[in-house]
Amino acid sequence: MFVMFCADISEGITEAEITQFADDVTLVVSDRNAESAVEKANKAMAEFSSFAAGNRMAAEPSKTQIMCT
Repeated sequence: MFVMFCADISEGITEAEITQFADDVTLVVSDRNAESAVEKANKAMAEFSSFAAGNRMAAEPSKTQIMCT
């Protein structure tokens, strides 16, 4: 059922590469420097928040994490 609600997520998020598996959504951003990557990540999270709110969904805080390399 989750897939029905987020099948069009790639249309709402333009700042990140999206990977989905079952009810897990991963947003991946990269750039040449950390500042630009952080800016892209913030934009992608704002886009995700807007998409989620519009589709009556919310991220689970206990399963949300940010990883940097």
